[in-house]
Amino acid sequence: MRILCLHTADVHVETFGRLYASAAPDAVVTHVVRADWLDAARRDGLTDPLQADVAAFLVDSARANDAVLCTCSTLGPIAETAQTAMPNIVRIDRPVMDRAAAYDGVVLVAFCLESTRAATIAALEAAFARIGKGPRFDIVHCAGAWSFFECGNREGFAASIASTVRRELAAAVAPAAVVLAQASMAVAEARLADCGVPVLSSPRLAVAATVRLGATSVAG
Repeated sequence: MRILCLHTADVHVETFGRLYASAAPDAVVTHVVRADWLDAARRDGLTDPLQADVAAFLVDSARANDAVLCTCSTLGPIAETAQTAMPNIVRIDRPVMDRAAAYDGVVLVAFCLESTRAATIAALEAAFARIGKGPRFDIVHCAGAWSFFECGNREGFAASIASTVRRELAAAVAPAAVVLAQASMAVAEARLADCGVPVLSSPRLAVAATVRLGATSVAG
Protein backbone atom coordinates (compact mmCIF):
# COMPACT_ATOMS: atom_id res chain seq x y z
CA MET A 1 0.00 0.00 0.00
CA ARG A 2 1.34 3.42 -0.96
CA ILE A 3 0.14 6.48 0.94
CA LEU A 4 1.24 10.09 0.52
CA CYS A 5 0.74 12.81 3.13
CA LEU A 6 0.77 16.50 2.27
CA HIS A 7 1.73 18.55 5.34
CA THR A 8 2.31 22.26 5.89
CA ALA A 9 4.49 21.82 9.01
CA ASP A 10 7.47 19.53 9.63
CA VAL A 11 6.12 18.43 13.02
CA HIS A 12 3.39 16.40 11.32
CA VAL A 13 5.87 14.03 9.70
CA GLU A 14 6.67 12.35 13.01
CA THR A 15 3.07 12.37 14.22
CA PHE A 16 1.58 10.80 11.12
CA GLY A 17 4.52 8.51 10.56
CA ARG A 18 3.90 7.02 13.99
CA LEU A 19 0.16 6.66 13.38
CA TYR A 20 0.65 4.93 10.03
CA ALA A 21 3.31 2.63 11.49
CA SER A 22 0.69 1.46 13.98
CA ALA A 23 -2.33 1.34 11.65
CA ALA A 24 -0.63 -0.06 8.53
CA PRO A 25 2.94 -1.19 9.31
CA ASP A 26 3.49 -2.57 5.81
CA ALA A 27 2.44 0.64 4.05
CA VAL A 28 4.97 2.79 2.23
CA VAL A 29 4.24 6.31 3.44
CA THR A 30 5.69 9.40 1.76
CA HIS A 31 5.61 12.78 3.50
CA VAL A 32 5.74 16.06 1.57
CA VAL A 33 5.95 19.33 3.53
CA ARG A 34 4.85 22.58 1.86
CA ALA A 35 4.87 25.24 4.57
CA ASP A 36 4.90 27.87 1.83
CA TRP A 37 1.37 26.90 0.81
CA LEU A 38 0.03 27.58 4.30
CA ASP A 39 1.98 30.83 4.45
CA ALA A 40 0.43 31.91 1.15
CA ALA A 41 -3.07 30.96 2.30
CA ARG A 42 -2.69 32.88 5.55
CA ARG A 43 -1.33 35.90 3.71
CA ASP A 44 -3.60 36.04 0.65
CA GLY A 45 -6.35 33.47 1.15
CA LEU A 46 -7.05 30.53 -1.15
CA THR A 47 -6.24 32.35 -4.37
CA ASP A 48 -6.87 30.75 -7.76
CA PRO A 49 -3.14 30.11 -8.40
CA LEU A 50 -2.73 28.49 -4.98
CA GLN A 51 -5.79 26.32 -5.47
CA ALA A 52 -4.52 25.24 -8.89
CA ASP A 53 -1.07 24.33 -7.51
CA VAL A 54 -2.37 22.37 -4.54
CA ALA A 55 -5.08 20.60 -6.53
CA ALA A 56 -2.63 19.59 -9.26
CA PHE A 57 -0.25 18.17 -6.66
CA LEU A 58 -2.99 16.23 -4.90
CA VAL A 59 -4.46 14.78 -8.09
CA ASP A 60 -1.06 13.79 -9.47
CA SER A 61 -0.16 12.21 -6.12
CA ALA A 62 -3.46 10.34 -6.01
CA ARG A 63 -2.71 8.81 -9.40
CA ALA A 64 0.66 7.58 -8.14
CA ASN A 65 -0.49 6.33 -4.72
CA ASP A 66 -3.26 4.22 -3.25
CA ALA A 67 -4.38 7.06 -0.95
CA VAL A 68 -3.45 10.68 -0.29
CA LEU A 69 -4.03 12.64 2.92
CA CYS A 70 -3.96 16.44 3.10
CA THR A 71 -3.26 17.18 6.77
CA CYS A 72 -3.75 20.96 6.56
CA SER A 73 -7.20 22.24 7.56
CA THR A 74 -6.67 25.53 5.76
CA LEU A 75 -6.09 23.67 2.48
CA GLY A 76 -9.00 21.33 3.24
CA PRO A 77 -11.46 22.88 0.77
CA ILE A 78 -8.97 22.31 -2.05
CA ALA A 79 -8.59 18.66 -1.04
CA GLU A 80 -12.37 18.31 -0.93
CA THR A 81 -12.67 19.64 -4.47
CA ALA A 82 -9.79 17.49 -5.72
CA GLN A 83 -11.52 14.43 -4.27
CA THR A 84 -14.23 14.77 -6.91
CA ALA A 85 -11.58 13.92 -9.50
CA MET A 86 -9.70 11.37 -7.39
CA PRO A 87 -11.79 9.67 -4.67
CA ASN A 88 -8.67 8.36 -2.90
CA ILE A 89 -7.86 11.86 -1.59
CA VAL A 90 -8.75 12.45 2.07
CA ARG A 91 -9.28 15.83 3.66
CA ILE A 92 -7.87 15.74 7.20
CA ASP A 93 -10.96 17.04 8.99
CA ARG A 94 -13.73 15.26 7.09
CA PRO A 95 -13.70 12.01 9.13
CA VAL A 96 -13.70 13.85 12.46
CA MET A 97 -16.50 16.17 11.35
CA ASP A 98 -18.58 13.18 10.24
CA ARG A 99 -18.05 11.61 13.66
CA ALA A 100 -18.96 14.85 15.46
CA ALA A 101 -22.15 15.40 13.47
CA ALA A 102 -23.48 12.05 14.67
CA TYR A 103 -23.70 13.30 18.27
CA ASP A 104 -26.99 14.66 19.57
CA GLY A 105 -26.59 18.14 20.96
CA VAL A 106 -24.30 21.10 20.48
CA VAL A 107 -20.75 20.39 19.32
CA LEU A 108 -17.95 22.73 20.40
CA VAL A 109 -15.45 23.15 17.56
CA ALA A 110 -12.05 24.50 18.60
CA PHE A 111 -9.51 25.95 16.19
CA CYS A 112 -6.36 28.05 16.47
CA LEU A 113 -5.62 29.60 13.08
CA GLU A 114 -8.03 32.21 11.76
CA SER A 115 -7.33 30.95 8.24
CA THR A 116 -9.06 27.67 9.15
CA ARG A 117 -12.28 29.24 10.49
CA ALA A 118 -14.32 29.27 7.27
CA ALA A 119 -13.09 25.84 6.16
CA THR A 120 -13.82 24.33 9.58
CA ILE A 121 -17.36 25.71 9.72
CA ALA A 122 -18.09 24.61 6.16
CA ALA A 123 -16.75 21.11 6.84
CA LEU A 124 -18.96 20.63 9.89
CA GLU A 125 -22.03 22.08 8.19
CA ALA A 126 -21.48 19.66 5.30
CA ALA A 127 -21.15 16.76 7.74
CA PHE A 128 -24.49 17.61 9.34
CA ALA A 129 -26.08 17.96 5.89
CA ARG A 130 -24.81 14.53 4.80
CA ILE A 131 -26.86 12.88 7.53
CA GLY A 132 -29.85 15.17 7.18
CA LYS A 133 -29.41 17.10 10.43
CA GLY A 134 -29.47 20.82 11.02
CA PRO A 135 -26.09 22.11 12.25
CA ARG A 136 -25.76 22.63 16.00
CA PHE A 137 -22.33 23.86 17.03
CA ASP A 138 -20.39 26.66 18.68
CA ILE A 139 -16.96 27.90 17.65
CA VAL A 140 -14.06 28.15 20.12
CA HIS A 141 -11.14 30.24 18.87
CA CYS A 142 -7.96 29.29 20.74
CA ALA A 143 -6.25 32.43 19.51
CA GLY A 144 -3.49 32.47 22.10
CA ALA A 145 -2.26 28.96 21.38
CA TRP A 146 -0.68 29.27 17.94
CA SER A 147 2.35 31.26 19.08
CA PHE A 148 3.37 28.24 21.21
CA PHE A 149 3.09 25.96 18.17
CA GLU A 150 5.19 28.28 16.03
CA CYS A 151 8.05 28.28 18.53
CA GLY A 152 7.90 24.51 19.01
CA ASN A 153 6.48 24.57 22.55
CA ARG A 154 4.15 21.56 22.39
CA GLU A 155 3.35 21.61 26.11
CA GLY A 156 2.47 25.29 26.06
CA PHE A 157 0.39 24.76 22.92
CA ALA A 158 -1.56 21.89 24.48
CA ALA A 159 -2.06 23.71 27.77
CA SER A 160 -3.33 26.87 26.08
CA ILE A 161 -5.84 24.95 23.98
CA ALA A 162 -7.06 22.92 26.95
CA SER A 163 -7.47 26.02 29.10
CA THR A 164 -9.55 27.81 26.46
CA VAL A 165 -11.71 24.77 25.75
CA ARG A 166 -12.37 24.15 29.45
CA ARG A 167 -13.42 27.77 29.90
CA GLU A 168 -15.89 27.48 27.00
CA LEU A 169 -17.19 24.13 28.25
CA ALA A 170 -17.97 25.67 31.62
CA ALA A 171 -20.17 28.26 29.91
CA ALA A 172 -21.81 25.88 27.44
CA VAL A 173 -25.26 24.38 27.90
CA ALA A 174 -25.20 20.56 27.66
CA PRO A 175 -22.40 20.23 25.10
CA ALA A 176 -22.35 16.89 23.28
CA ALA A 177 -18.69 16.76 22.20
CA VAL A 178 -15.58 18.79 21.54
CA VAL A 179 -13.78 18.77 18.19
CA LEU A 180 -10.12 19.80 17.99
CA ALA A 181 -10.34 20.89 14.39
CA GLN A 182 -6.68 21.21 13.37
CA ALA A 183 -4.43 18.15 13.27
CA SER A 184 -1.80 19.87 15.42
CA MET A 185 -4.37 20.33 18.21
CA ALA A 186 -4.48 16.60 18.94
CA VAL A 187 -1.73 17.19 21.52
CA ALA A 188 -4.40 18.71 23.78
CA GLU A 189 -6.68 15.67 23.66
CA ALA A 190 -5.12 13.95 26.70
CA ARG A 191 -5.39 17.15 28.76
CA LEU A 192 -9.13 17.18 28.14
CA ALA A 193 -9.75 13.49 28.87
CA ASP A 194 -11.58 14.30 32.12
CA CYS A 195 -13.71 17.16 30.78
CA GLY A 196 -16.91 15.11 30.85
CA VAL A 197 -17.69 14.96 27.12
CA PRO A 198 -16.05 13.13 24.19
CA VAL A 199 -13.06 14.97 22.72
CA LEU A 200 -12.38 14.26 19.05
CA SER A 201 -9.23 15.02 17.08
CA SER A 202 -8.57 14.46 13.40
CA PRO A 203 -5.27 12.56 12.90
CA ARG A 204 -6.20 9.03 13.98
CA LEU A 205 -9.57 9.09 12.20
CA ALA A 206 -8.02 10.46 9.00
CA VAL A 207 -5.26 7.84 9.06
CA ALA A 208 -7.88 5.11 9.41
CA ALA A 209 -9.80 6.55 6.45
CA THR A 210 -6.75 6.59 4.19
CA VAL A 211 -5.78 3.05 5.20
CA ARG A 212 -9.27 1.84 4.27
CA LEU A 213 -9.04 3.60 0.90
CA GLY A 214 -5.56 2.28 0.31
CA ALA A 215 -6.61 -1.27 1.13
CA THR A 216 -9.54 -1.01 -1.28
CA SER A 217 -7.24 0.26 -4.02
CA VAL A 218 -4.72 -2.54 -3.45
CA ALA A 219 -7.47 -5.17 -3.40
CA GLY A 220 -8.96 -3.77 -6.61
